[in-house]
Amino acid sequence: MNAALLRKTAYDHRWAMTLTALALTLFPVLIIHAFASVPWEMTNNWLKLPWIARLIQSLTGADLSEVMSVNTLGAFAFVHPVVLAVTWGYVIMTATRVLCGEIDLGTADLLLALPMSRWTLYTTVSSWVFLGCPVFMLCLWCGVWIGDGTAGIPESMHLWELRHVVMNACLMHWTVAGVAMLFSACSSRRGRAVGWLFGILVASFLLNSLAAFWPRAQALSALGLLHYFHPFAIIRDGAIQTSNIVVLTALTLTAWVAGGVIFARRDIHAT
Repeated sequence: MNAALLRKTAYDHRWAMTLTALALTLFPVLIIHAFASVPWEMTNNWLKLPWIARLIQSLTGADLSEVMSVNTLGAFAFVHPVVLAVTWGYVIMTATRVLCGEIDLGTADLLLALPMSRWTLYTTVSSWVFLGCPVFMLCLWCGVWIGDGTAGIPESMHLWELRHVVMNACLMHWTVAGVAMLFSACSSRRGRAVGWLFGILVASFLLNSLAAFWPRAQALSALGLLHYFHPFAIIRDGAIQTSNIVVLTALTLTAWVAGGVIFARRDIHAT
């Protein structure tokens, strides 16, 4: 790892990371306040509608009636589409900025002329990308804590019970980061890499959502990344499923190592 390049990468992304962290801290506060403003009786009536129950189950991986508690409000913030879009957007932006982004801009020859190996360059950029994931998940956790203390909910949340949700969410986003580094290492055009990554993530989200409504999609749901992150199931069981940890860890390491090998060996033409 190169300290100077790490500082340069951090400096280039300081505002993006700061604004993303602030947004992810604020969003759970708004969500909890919004839920707290609606009477629980009305909320229960909505949840009795079959299509709403299936939609929530597709996002969270568990029947809401099995785990209906105040902690479900905090867990829902980690899988809300807005949170996923903001976090995935930052990960893709940072992962593609230095590798294929430099090649696309024609400045890769200057970067690669620095006295460091390609593996050093790859691991340095990767470390900053991976660092953002736990930071953002802790920001979400802090947002849930602030919302719990300010929304006036009759029953306080047990925030320590959300630690497994935070861990599983971090693993899921690390997998996204590993795949993003792989595509960035393989591509010479940043737009192409970003397009493929967003396509894969959107397809994963749609596949996970369709599985609750379309039986044929259930057989393919394991191909989606969100199949291995279900916060309500974690709240229900009190722990992350071991299979999810193994799959996400294996995907992250495989994608990251493959990206490093490809980047170290590929032929990059100077402009």
